[in-house]
Amino acid sequence: ISENLSCGLGLELGLPRILYEQRLPVNVPGDSTTQPDGVITHDGDGNVSYGILAGIFYQSGDLLSLGASYRSHMNLSIEDGRVRYRGMPQQIADQFPEGHFSTALVLPNQFLAGAALHPFHWLNISADLEYSLWSEFSSVRITYSNPTRPDVVVNQNWRNVLNARFGLEAAFSDFSIRCGIRFEQSPVPDESLSPGVPDAGGTGYSLGFGYRAGEGLLLDFGYSVIQFRDRSITNSSLMYGPTPGGFNGLYSSHTASIAINVTYSWN
Repeated sequence: ISENLSCGLGLELGLPRILYEQRLPVNVPGDSTTQPDGVITHDGDGNVSYGILAGIFYQSGDLLSLGASYRSHMNLSIEDGRVRYRGMPQQIADQFPEGHFSTALVLPNQFLAGAALHPFHWLNISADLEYSLWSEFSSVRITYSNPTRPDVVVNQNWRNVLNARFGLEAAFSDFSIRCGIRFEQSPVPDESLSPGVPDAGGTGYSLGFGYRAGEGLLLDFGYSVIQFRDRSITNSSLMYGPTPGGFNGLYSSHTASIAINVTYSWN
């Protein structure tokens, strides 16, 4: 638009694939012995989905830069997935025939705003906020081709979340040092938390460096860790067996990741 202001617009394509396994409690009529769980597998490829990306960037001299972006929601649908069962006792195996299923998921609208400050030519201080409208993900419906198997509706009732990230980069002649911190919120309420999505809010830390190994050759290394807050669930509404509450318990987790990037450019 001008020397200091620019904007962009793009199209995002999504091609979903699902592979989800879940244990099923097994009860054999007339048999009081404890049966091992069976397993149901949902496997399928989805239709191509579309979304919009838009952004704007403003550069105020060498000291300050501002930016904002928007990512539209995407509806991901699977219409001819395959359902399979295994580990079902022979006495009741005919009650669980293989078949097909359809379902749909949604990726939410997201808004991002950030700023970067350059107080010195070698120092970059950045911050950004991300707001995700996860309240759009209210439930999941699975429809089966077998008319004897009713649809399954799992209420999710996720909530909108705001995440914040801050970073520093010190760049010198041939190398740079980076560090950052992020504060994450979980969109998943206690009632719909499960081992399949054991999400929690937490704080993440990252450290990295870059090195110019030669003309046109850049090496980057990064390490990140997130410590999630423990979640003690006592009011799970999800079913495991005949009654709700099957996923009550204490959820505790953390993640660590390493990134290595090699970039080569030439004129």
